[in-house]
Amino acid sequence: MIMVQNMIDAASRGALMDNIPTTTRHLISNMASNMQQFGTRGVVTSRVVNKVGTIDNLRLENQLTWLTSLVRQLICAPHYRKLSRTTSALEL
Repeated sequence: MIMVQNMIDAASRGALMDNIPTTTRHLISNMASNMQQFGTRGVVTSRVVNKVGTIDNLRLENQLTWLTSLVRQLICAPHYRKLSRTTSALEL
């Protein structure tokens, strides 16, 4: 997971979280397009048709949940930072 995060940070020319949402969406969209077009590195293609089982579905659900959580964090992070600054100022 760290390797994937480092690749995303490198592709975004810095930390992904430091980019504005529009830039982040564009980067993720490009990465998804490239994955569909070129596939992933290091994956050995199989000439056997595999049946998708319950375990594969569960893994996909977990990945989708993780991705949804990541996108929510990207969207909410700037708002949270502003809110925490406001709260700190009010506490003074």
